[in-house]
Amino acid sequence: MLQPLDGPLSPCRKKLDTFYCECSGITYILLRFKGNPKYSFTMCQGLARCFLIVFNIIFLIFGVLCLGIGIWVVVDKTHVIALFRYSSDKIDDLNAYDVPSLLESGAYILIAVGALVFVISVFGFCGAIKKSRCCLITYGVLVGIILVIQVAAGIAVGVFSSQFDNFAKPFLNETMPMKYKGPYDHSDVISLALDALQASQGCCGVNGPNDFASYPNFNKTWKGLNNAKIPFTCCESGMKDSFPDKMEDYISGLLDQDCPLMEAKGYKEGCYDKLRDLAKTYFAGVLGVAIGVAVLELILIIVACCIAKNDPDGKLV
Repeated sequence: MLQPLDGPLSPCRKKLDTFYCECSGITYILLRFKGNPKYSFTMCQGLARCFLIVFNIIFLIFGVLCLGIGIWVVVDKTHVIALFRYSSDKIDDLNAYDVPSLLESGAYILIAVGALVFVISVFGFCGAIKKSRCCLITYGVLVGIILVIQVAAGIAVGVFSSQFDNFAKPFLNETMPMKYKGPYDHSDVISLALDALQASQGCCGVNGPNDFASYPNFNKTWKGLNNAKIPFTCCESGMKDSFPDKMEDYISGLLDQDCPLMEAKGYKEGCYDKLRDLAKTYFAGVLGVAIGVAVLELILIIVACCIAKNDPDGKLV
């Protein structure tokens, strides 16, 4: 049990100079010496160190996980690719994409991120534990650099999003007529993506149902006849979640079996507008998370700098 303090250290801390004992001592000092500025400062510094240590332990674990997953993918690509066989069954031209290279590139990015987070967290953790001014300043500088990069990236994304319509819609209008083959053919990823979007989001074409009249590769087959005006994925179905895995169930679940024969019976809204609305929704969520992370990083920088600057007992090295 701690004794009333007249000196800078209690007997307990002299015998057990550990982090836990120090935290307990700080709590006791707060209760017994609330009016003493020195002990109040020591309490605040201890809490700041606890804050820094806890968050950097979390970041250390995150960095190790990223490193582990990235290294596993690089070392054992064969087994990782096997996990994607189900997807390859659904997309016939998946082999047209260099999956091993894509996975390897993603793995190296994951390794880089994990290594960076790990190194920065080590500086923060060691700086707080050892009261190392050098580590704390290095930690603050590194986190500050990341914060500046995040702010710059956020500004770039904001500018990019404002210009999204200027190139995304023309690109889709130029690409989709030659790529789209209809919901029966899953050999093209872009064609399948449009059908999946139509079925799940209740939209039709890039701009609307009139688009399909100018799609030369669109398979217009419906119930044995070549007379469909729109693909059946543009029509409402009670089994919309079954496409593309169980296409027959989607077709049997159509509320109007004659819907593909008439543009007026299908969805009216174009998928580009739906896609843009979805992007805005997710962008708002990502922006919120990014702002939260930036605020946390700023707090960590301030805490690290305060601990490094304020050293009433001259213990920082």
